[in-house]
Amino acid sequence: MTTLLIIEPDDAVRSELLQMLAFQGFDTLSAADGLSGLAQCRAFTPHLVVCAAGLPDMADGGRWGVLEVIRADKRLQHTPVIVLAAPDDPDGMAGAMAAGANDCVIAPYSTGLLDSIDRQLRKRARPVAPLPFGGDCADDADRSDIADTDAPVTLPLPDSTVLFSQIRNLATFAGQLATDEMADLLDSYFAEARQRLRENGALHIYTVGQGLVAVFRDTSPSQPPSAARRAVSAALSMAIGAHGFRRWLRERFPGQGLPPLAVCTGIDIGDAALCQIGTVPGSEAILLGDAVNKATRLESAGREMGWSVVVSEAVLAASGDGVQSGVRSRLLLPVVGGNEPVEAIQITGLDATPQLDGSPALEEALRFNSELKARIAKGALDVTLAALADPAFEPATAADGVSLQLKGYRVIRKLASGGMSEVYLAERDAEAANIVLKVLDLKVRRHAGELTRFIREYALLSAIAHPNVIRIHDQGFTDAFAYIAMEYFSAGDLRTLMRGPTLSPGRVVQIVRDVAAALAEIHAAGIVHCDVKPENIMLRDDGSAALADFGIARRLHGAAGAPPSPADADDEHELIGTPYYLSPEQAGGEAVTTQSDLYSLGVMLFEMLARRRPFTADSLELLREKHRDEATPALPAAHRRFQPVVDKLMQKQPSARHGSAAGLIAELAALGE
Repeated sequence: MTTLLIIEPDDAVRSELLQMLAFQGFDTLSAADGLSGLAQCRAFTPHLVVCAAGLPDMADGGRWGVLEVIRADKRLQHTPVIVLAAPDDPDGMAGAMAAGANDCVIAPYSTGLLDSIDRQLRKRARPVAPLPFGGDCADDADRSDIADTDAPVTLPLPDSTVLFSQIRNLATFAGQLATDEMADLLDSYFAEARQRLRENGALHIYTVGQGLVAVFRDTSPSQPPSAARRAVSAALSMAIGAHGFRRWLRERFPGQGLPPLAVCTGIDIGDAALCQIGTVPGSEAILLGDAVNKATRLESAGREMGWSVVVSEAVLAASGDGVQSGVRSRLLLPVVGGNEPVEAIQITGLDATPQLDGSPALEEALRFNSELKARIAKGALDVTLAALADPAFEPATAADGVSLQLKGYRVIRKLASGGMSEVYLAERDAEAANIVLKVLDLKVRRHAGELTRFIREYALLSAIAHPNVIRIHDQGFTDAFAYIAMEYFSAGDLRTLMRGPTLSPGRVVQIVRDVAAALAEIHAAGIVHCDVKPENIMLRDDGSAALADFGIARRLHGAAGAPPSPADADDEHELIGTPYYLSPEQAGGEAVTTQSDLYSLGVMLFEMLARRRPFTADSLELLREKHRDEATPALPAAHRRFQPVVDKLMQKQPSARHGSAAGLIAELAALGE
């Protein structure tokens, strides 16, 4: 009896697969993790392995650790392996192929997996003939396999142009079509795609899951066009064909409103080889090598960027004149021993080539691919933000223990909940640094004011880069949610520090100097903070202070050539700021100036030295009157040398205060610590 091994961490999926395969008469083994699966492989040597993509316990070996171990084991290396991938896993198919899988099946598995198992087992059983060098392997049914032998056989294909193409929006169809309908769709599309590849001289064409890989070679140096140019022509032709496939979709599935197909194709030049995987008659030959790996990585990168065709610099150079290129992007592609920098180039057409030289059909196909990328990205962002905006969500409850990802940020834990936003600690992948993610639900009407703060804060700080000003990394919106990613301060805020032991005069001066440096920077940019207080002064581990929370900041009229925003104009004469730190002009609802921030800093300086606020009252109105009319209280005797500085900062008339934050820094330097 044929023995199959299922390696699948999801208990429900694994149980369903085992029942389905047992019903088909297979003898089955199963494992819930990669290490257990490998142990069973070595103990029982199954005829075929079905393995989930990206097993968590094989993290040290990357996503394909199980597959790589099987291929490295002399007893197991020729065992057929079918990888199971999720429909929303964009790199599953390409990565599985590059790692040496025999096939990749996209969920829902059922018929697709049974068909793949049947195909792999039949290949192992049928007689074979040697594969002729350069022979046409354009169809699975026509493909000859490498002759049977006791050891792996490879057919070198040096300096080959390798094309890898994959359907980008297959998950959309998988959610609307039955399994047999999906099979019909793929068979029909692949038949047309193979024909376009043959028309451009592809020598070997393989179906890998829901993708195609093809080899182009220069059979004669004097025979134009080059293999690279023919591969580019085939890729552009396939993009047009996929988009034009919508007529077939309408006729085959009327009334279902299915979108056009979208494909992305990566092309590279390098060494490749046809390699026999099995040692029994009928063992399959698959395409391996650096060019294959790079082509799949280029396709993956192109899919992320919304490109239809992406090539390496070598392909562009070998394609000759008249190749229409677009955007370029520098990538680091994983290779043995590290990462290799590769220039990824978007291809948009071929000069003087019918249908490929700026034709409406090609332009429509390329535009649809870009729009699809934007829709997919927006949809994925909306789903992620919906989870994060839920007050009941905890990162630890994410399915399978996998951390939730948001546009390059890995969510670690919740920092605060309730109020107007959900706040999380996250790690920024680009530099492995902790950041704060604030997520706002825009469907809640009372959050309209908070959205204004979101937009204003990012707009004001996006052009500011100063060590004493909080760093804002990113901001994003969907129709229902908004988020902002900002610097994380593990040392907390100044208010927390002030609740502890009395601060030394030197520490107080250092904090005030840092805040003044921040104010000098933003004032020079025409920005008034309007809410300087201990809660908005954040502390880093090195002791430095940074000014944060620009949600009610204002642009000065005419500053940097920019008029005030409508929001600024609307509440210009309203009470803004925190009452204990209001300048007299803020307390009176008058226009704020840069000196308004200096007054608030003076209140904060007094409070740090005296361990109490200069003005308190039983009502907001009385507190406002004290800011406007009462003289600044005296500091404790031990800090009398700071009294002139505090008095000047807290003058009732803005013109009587320091002319600038830089002037305050100079006075503090003269005073000493």
